[in-house]
Amino acid sequence: MRWFLLIGLFCLLLAMPLAAQDATPMVPVTDENLTEMGVVATQIAENVTEYAGLVEEADSKVDHAFNLLGLFELVFGLITFVGTVGAITAGIVGFRGIQQINSAREELIESKKKLEKETSELRESFDKQIALRLKELEETLRFDNAKTLSATAFIPIGERQYRASDYEGAINTYSQALELDANHLVVNQKLAYVYTQKGEIEKAKYHYEKTLQQQANFAPALAGLGFVHRRMAEHVEKEMKSLHNNKPMYDQKEEQRKEILNKAESLLLQALRISPRLVDDDGESWWGVLGGLYKRREQINEAIDAYKRVTEITPNSSYGFGNLALLYMRKNDIEQMLQTYVHVERIAEKEAVAEQGNFWGYADLITSRFALGKAEKAEEVLPTALSLAPAESPYMLQGLAETLADLAKVLPQNTPAIQRAIQRIYDHLKRNGDSAASTQ
Repeated sequence: MRWFLLIGLFCLLLAMPLAAQDATPMVPVTDENLTEMGVVATQIAENVTEYAGLVEEADSKVDHAFNLLGLFELVFGLITFVGTVGAITAGIVGFRGIQQINSAREELIESKKKLEKETSELRESFDKQIALRLKELEETLRFDNAKTLSATAFIPIGERQYRASDYEGAINTYSQALELDANHLVVNQKLAYVYTQKGEIEKAKYHYEKTLQQQANFAPALAGLGFVHRRMAEHVEKEMKSLHNNKPMYDQKEEQRKEILNKAESLLLQALRISPRLVDDDGESWWGVLGGLYKRREQINEAIDAYKRVTEITPNSSYGFGNLALLYMRKNDIEQMLQTYVHVERIAEKEAVAEQGNFWGYADLITSRFALGKAEKAEEVLPTALSLAPAESPYMLQGLAETLADLAKVLPQNTPAIQRAIQRIYDHLKRNGDSAASTQ
C-alpha cells in the first residue's frame, strides 16, 4: 500500500506539467496529501524497527529504507521542480507546502539514522550473546569431559572385580561410573555384560540398548544384545517344557522362540560383519555364541562352521574346540569327537594353570577327561570348578551338567561316573539356593 501511494504520487506529479500547459488547474499539494506521506514514512520506520530483532533482517530493512529514501528524494525533486514551475505559471505551490515536504523528508532521514543506530546496537548485543554462549558451551564440554574421564577410570576396577567373579562388586563399580556419566558407551556395555552373566537379562537388555542409542554400530553392544536374545529364547524353551499338554500355548511359545532367535542371529551377524574377530569380555570369540544359537536350532553344519571360526580366532582357548567336539557327537562322529577332546584336554590344562579363576577352562577340562575315560582325573578338578562358578550365575554349572548328560548318552561305558558328577553339580546348586536345580 505504501509503494502504491508513492508511485501514484509520482505519476500524478509527472502529469502536472501537461495539465499546466493545457491551462487546466493542477491538483494542489495540500496538507492532507502531505499528512498521508508522513503517515506512510512513519509506517515504514515502524515496520523496519519491528523486524530489527534479528541482525540480518535489520540490515535488510536498513537497505530498504535507503531505497525508499532515494525514491523520496526523486519524488521530492520532482515536487520541487513542478512546484516551482507551477508557482511561476499558476501560483499553486506555496512556500508553506515546500516547507512541509522538507519536514517529511527530514523525518524519514531521522528514521533511517535511528534504524542504523538500532541495528548497530543489535549487532553488538548479538555478538556479546554469541560470545557468552560459546563460553558456556566450552565450560559445559570441559565439565562433561571431566565426568567422562572420571567414569572411564572406574572401568579397570570393574574388570578386575568381574574376573574375580565378584559380579555384585563389578555392578556397583559400573553403577557409580554411570552416576558421573549416564551415557558412557563402554561402561553401559560392560555393565550389561555382567548382568548377562548373572542372569539378569532385562537389566542387561536395557543397558545394551542404551549403548546402541549412543552409537548404533557399536559391535560389542550388538553382539551382547544378540546373546541376551539367545538367553531370552532359552527362558522360553524352559516355559515350553511344561506346555506339552497345551498345544495352542506350546505352538505360540514356539513361534515366540523362533522370533527371538532370529533377532539374536541378526544382531550377532551384524556385529561380526563390523568386527569379524570380535571377542567378549572373557576373551572368547562371539562366533561361539552364534554357533550355540545354530546348535539350538539343530543347524549342526552351520554351528560347526561358526565354532571353527572360533578356533581360528582364539586357537589357545579350549572353548571352540570343546563345542566342536560336542557337535561331532551330535553327528554321531565319535572318532572325530574323541580326537577333538584330546586337543581340548591339552589346551584346558594350560588354561587351568595359567588362569586359576577360569571356570570355563576347568569345565572343558572336566568334560574332555570324562569323554576320554579319565573319570578319576575329571573328579579331581570338579571341586575347583564348583568353587569357581559364581553363585550369582548358576547357569554356568547348569550348562556343564547338561553337557555331561549329552556326553553320557553317546559313551554308555562312562555313564556311571558322569552321572555321579552331574549329581554333585546339582547338589551344589541346591546348597547355594538355586531352586531350578534338579537331578537328571
